[in-house]
Amino acid sequence: MPRPTLILLCGLPGSGKTTLAKHLARVVPAVRLCPDILEYGFWDRRERDENRLTARALGVAVELHHLTASLDELGARIESRTAEGRWGSVPVTRDLLEEYAEQFEAPEADELDLFDRPPAERDAQGPSGKG
Repeated sequence: MPRPTLILLCGLPGSGKTTLAKHLARVVPAVRLCPDILEYGFWDRRERDENRLTARALGVAVELHHLTASLDELGARIESRTAEGRWGSVPVTRDLLEEYAEQFEAPEADELDLFDRPPAERDAQGPSGKG
């Protein structure tokens, strides 16, 4: 039986967290908890540290996936999903996105080193499953 793993997805709106979460739910297999539970972006290190330490205390591996894109790309993705009327999509203005970007604390190398690496076969696959 594979070791239980908590997979945290970290990024601003439009960075691809939902796309990656859906992909991982298929290939791991995994239970996807979203958006108001765990898939809200883990915007600061304190939140990420708390989740990592709690999971480790339970003997659970913990992965952190930091997803990023330019503000222009994030804005375009948000506009697209809002226009499509996707379930759960929330309109985010450019001003709000810029405000979020200022609040977001991206993980640095020293923090990323505290997390487990995904298995090599899964690490090579992107959300499309093609790598």
